[in-house]
Amino acid sequence: MLSAPKLSFYLIAVSILFGCVKKKQEAVPNYGIYSPPIVLADYCYFKTGSYWVYKDSVSGVIDCVYVKNAYVQTYDVLESANKGYTGTFHHYYVKTMDGIGDEREYDIYDEDAVQTAKCCGGRYNCQVHWNRPSTTTQAGHYYGSYTYVFNDFTPGITGGVGSGEQCWFKASVGTMTLNNMSFMNVVQFENSINVADINWSVHPYRFMNYISKGVGAIKRIDLDSNRVWKVKTYKIN
Repeated sequence: MLSAPKLSFYLIAVSILFGCVKKKQEAVPNYGIYSPPIVLADYCYFKTGSYWVYKDSVSGVIDCVYVKNAYVQTYDVLESANKGYTGTFHHYYVKTMDGIGDEREYDIYDEDAVQTAKCCGGRYNCQVHWNRPSTTTQAGHYYGSYTYVFNDFTPGITGGVGSGEQCWFKASVGTMTLNNMSFMNVVQFENSINVADINWSVHPYRFMNYISKGVGAIKRIDLDSNRVWKVKTYKIN
């Protein structure tokens, strides 16, 4: 039988040993240079100078959307941040402009997929801030923010940013042909957002986007008017 001093020494040694094991087990996961299973940047991020030309099925009007500014921020999450993980993550930003002055700013944070892994299956989104210059005489000079797409391509997923703003994944279309151009990996999303007119009266606005991986939006249907915009030509930098 161990004497009292030896027993105390033994208990201290065991305590230190198990303390080290526990500390090792609690090491946070390192994601390295993180890339989500579905990279929304493939659908939403395009470099400055990229553009798309669309035609309106109702009026025949031609409009161009071009990328005014774009960048990728890479940053490290260290263990000292106490987020429960470490790694290198990306923030994708794109700012587009169209012919009537509408500005859209797209933001994607791939770190969100890690932050929501325990509660929401790693879901993250591309969020859009949509503005029109306040000097315009056309209705809808401020559209606020809305969810453009989710990374979970499961029919029926809903959610959004703010009151009344929703985003539904409808289908993986696969291949689509428009104006003698063939597009691959097309997904279909429906959006419903609240927008304000020039008098700040709020109205619902619903549209369906067909988005091709590596190309962007190739077709949009304004669901309340059945107005359809189809891409005629485009350039991706």
